[in-house]
Amino acid sequence: LKYEQQRQEVQKSSTKEASSANDSNFVPINDNDIYLEVVGGKNKKGNVYGLGSLTNKFMHSTRIPTNRIDMSMVQQIKEMRETIDKLNNELQENTAKEKSLEEKVVQLLRNHEEQSDHIRQQNEKME
Repeated sequence: LKYEQQRQEVQKSSTKEASSANDSNFVPINDNDIYLEVVGGKNKKGNVYGLGSLTNKFMHSTRIPTNRIDMSMVQQIKEMRETIDKLNNELQENTAKEKSLEEKVVQLLRNHEEQSDHIRQQNEKME
């Protein structure tokens, strides 16, 4: 129960940090760190609660940095975001052009109808 509460707190905290930093500093949650914090670290004998003699292996695994992010992946994400931004801009430009063209077509159709009506009226007068 304490573990789940602590995990949720860490998750909320990391979500807030990631969203405020545009996900560029995302750090995955390390369950081992949470467990170690919940059980209070090592006891007087140097063991972690529930692990006994496996404490040394556990402590070694928690020393591996969890926030190590492959820089090429960070670069790829950055490039993907730039591509998405570029494509969104192009989409907005194309949408604006399309709307403008639609308005021109509608205006041309109106002009054509008006001219046709005018010609029809002139023909009727001549008859």
